[in-house]
Amino acid sequence: MMFFAILSLMGYVIWLVNIGGFNWQQTPFIALSICSCILYIFGVFGILEQGWGVAVTLGFALGAFAIYRNRSTFTLSGSNAIAFIIASSPFVFSFLAVKSDFLFTDWDEFSFWGASIKIISITNSLYDGKSALSDTFKAYPPLQQLIQYYFVYASGWGEAAVLRAHNIFIYSALLFSASTIIRKDVMMSALAFVSASTFIYFFKYDIGHVLVDQLLGVVFLASLCSAVSDEERDRRFILPITLFMLPLIKQIGLVFGLFSLGSMFVFYIFNQNEDFKTKAIYITKITVIGILLLIIAFKSWSFYMSSVGVTPVFSKSGPIDWASDVMQSKISYTIAELQRRVTNPLYFSFASYHFMPVTIFYTGVFLSIPIALLSKGRRLQTSAITVILPLMFIAYISFLVYCYIAFFSEYEARRLASFERYAGSFLLAWSAFMFFTLIDRSWCGFNHLTSLISIAAVAILIYGVTGYYKLDLQKIRPEVKKAILRKDVERLSNIVWPKLKTGDSVYFIAQDTKGLEKLAFSYEMQPYRVNNWCWTLGKKYYPDDVWTCDKNLYDVVKGYKYLAIYKADKQFWDLYSSHFSKIVESDGVGFYKINIDDKMKLTFTPVN
Repeated sequence: MMFFAILSLMGYVIWLVNIGGFNWQQTPFIALSICSCILYIFGVFGILEQGWGVAVTLGFALGAFAIYRNRSTFTLSGSNAIAFIIASSPFVFSFLAVKSDFLFTDWDEFSFWGASIKIISITNSLYDGKSALSDTFKAYPPLQQLIQYYFVYASGWGEAAVLRAHNIFIYSALLFSASTIIRKDVMMSALAFVSASTFIYFFKYDIGHVLVDQLLGVVFLASLCSAVSDEERDRRFILPITLFMLPLIKQIGLVFGLFSLGSMFVFYIFNQNEDFKTKAIYITKITVIGILLLIIAFKSWSFYMSSVGVTPVFSKSGPIDWASDVMQSKISYTIAELQRRVTNPLYFSFASYHFMPVTIFYTGVFLSIPIALLSKGRRLQTSAITVILPLMFIAYISFLVYCYIAFFSEYEARRLASFERYAGSFLLAWSAFMFFTLIDRSWCGFNHLTSLISIAAVAILIYGVTGYYKLDLQKIRPEVKKAILRKDVERLSNIVWPKLKTGDSVYFIAQDTKGLEKLAFSYEMQPYRVNNWCWTLGKKYYPDDVWTCDKNLYDVVKGYKYLAIYKADKQFWDLYSSHFSKIVESDGVGFYKINIDDKMKLTFTPVN
């Protein structure tokens, strides 16, 4: 049934090509962006299911109108037909590589990115203050999940369908960006797109998980390409859509949106074909509209959160005492960890070679030289764009470090948790943009020697990609150990799930574990509530144990209806066995009803 949604998208594509005048390679991304914005608007008003109907119906209606207006819908030349086959290959291979029994296995998929789309799919509404998600994640915007929902609603809930939808949008954004920059040769833009699809793996991402960071990177890339496009149509119509989307994918997308507007400003201010007054009026108009769209997107989600009783965790913290010893210590070890990360020799892998992040940064700066030299007629304009991007990257990293110090916990700041993943969103966009620009500036057909730069760049990237990408295009496999753990947790969830009713909650125990089992169980229990913390109880098992809670059992289970035990050890039974009327364990798991009498006596009885 996913093909029903795809057919609707084809309607948008036909309309965008024949009526809108867009390049066919740009249209899948534009169509999906329109649908996701429709779903968001309807979702915040509580009528998400109706929004899906409007988005799908609109696609069929626009396609029918375009066919009626222009009977000769498609006239593909030989080069266009070959380019279509080339450009379709990543979509087809990634779609077929995801098997129907695919399972989520990643920490962040269990905690939010998988759990949130599961809630949306089950309830046909956006998650809210009552949703069984951590308070930390309830404030995260939902556009990634709505893109997935567009496909999943038609096909029915399935983790394979979610991953396929996720990859379709990522590839559509890359294809859009390649064809927006490379307009001289449709086949070359298709080859550049296929080559750039390898960048996902160069920056430690993959096509086997539904994490947001690579999606944020490619949408930022699409926004950046629209901002500096040679076609005014892209800047006038597509740039505003991407600016609206970025803060709704992740809040830090607001920063990326400002970067896109900054790139547009630089690109246009150095345009020598316009007088100063005309440029000033145009830049002011686009900038005002862009900032308004960023604010509307950002604030609309804030208003929605307020309406459903969600308070962002960061907004709960009080003023920061930067002069305190604690904060000074946090600053010093965070900066020290940053210095260690940027000189990590194993961050970037290409073929059998490894590079430090700082080396990648210098490479990006160096590439601005050949791009500028090849940009005849607009050397100043292109040079300005390539120079501003590394400055934006420095600003972005500085902002990330500030967030670690000001808002993240000491545990996360000390380790710069997920730093490479966050930084990779910008690096993915920056590297792909430079690659497309280099191809565009050097490509002059086979009549010019510099076209060899394009051919060499494409060939080298395909050769150097990590072997994991080639394996994933054959079959996307979850990590074996995590898949086994997920299946093991399912044994307990299959016992618990049939017993639950609307409004029920479960307290989960897995002694001496770091949380993956708890997250997997919480995911399985959606939309029912499960404890976010203190899944392991008693004395710490080792000095760095930050997960075990030495708390009174009554205090932690109060407010929950059931107790689910996945792993209980000697420490647990020595401390709490007196509360159990009967201990019933099957293969190490147990399911109990929580009872608290008038005298506050706590007991657990087995659930049959």
